[in-house]
Amino acid sequence: SIISAMGFLALAVTSRLLRNYLVGVDSASRLFVFIVFFLCLSPFFFAAQVNVIRQGAAMAFLHLFLVGIVCRVHWFWLVLLAITAIGFHYTSVIYVAGALLLTLSYPALTWFVLLFFALYLMGVTEIILYFSSGIFGVNLYEKILEYGADQTYRIGIRPDFAVFTIFSGLFMQFIIGFSFDNERKSRLLHLVKIYWVLVFPFFFLGYGAYSDRYLLNGWVFISVIFAAIFASVKMVNRLSFGILF
Repeated sequence: SIISAMGFLALAVTSRLLRNYLVGVDSASRLFVFIVFFLCLSPFFFAAQVNVIRQGAAMAFLHLFLVGIVCRVHWFWLVLLAITAIGFHYTSVIYVAGALLLTLSYPALTWFVLLFFALYLMGVTEIILYFSSGIFGVNLYEKILEYGADQTYRIGIRPDFAVFTIFSGLFMQFIIGFSFDNERKSRLLHLVKIYWVLVFPFFFLGYGAYSDRYLLNGWVFISVIFAAIFASVKMVNRLSFGILF
């Protein structure tokens, strides 16, 4: 379909940008193959293609938008990508606005996300969302709770989603910090920053049914990060990485 073709085109451009940005990646086509490979292993990617088709279409352009910011793409193309992502799925505006968090250093952003992870588990961010919805006259809190309310789906705080999300980010940070020199590590950690930006909204909005939809963009991006990690490793060391993963 046309939507699938546009998604693969966005993925190919993402591979090209990362090929020029990352250290040690010698082929955009090889990186593209790695990304497709890891996406095929991802149950989250499958869910995006089957259950949330419009969000899945928006996802490719949202990922490209955030990668474009890291790679310093011209603002015109960033605006076009943001509009395209929002056009496919309106919730993309949350992540486009969240791109401002990329201005933080990696340690600052990580601690920022960990803080809101703790506040989420304690229910503090739900209270903040409830009162801010009343103060600003926006019934966002009610809309979140009403979404899918007629379905038999667990609502409220989801520590399983939250812990998995945080563990995944810290695990990628550990792998990168353990395996690469400073220059490669710094650039790969910029991709983990994108992951933190993509999962952050969940800690404010993840209370209603199907709250994992606020995490799907980040969970799918894990495949891109692992592909970048694998492509950045010298060929002679890829076998040991394959055994490790």
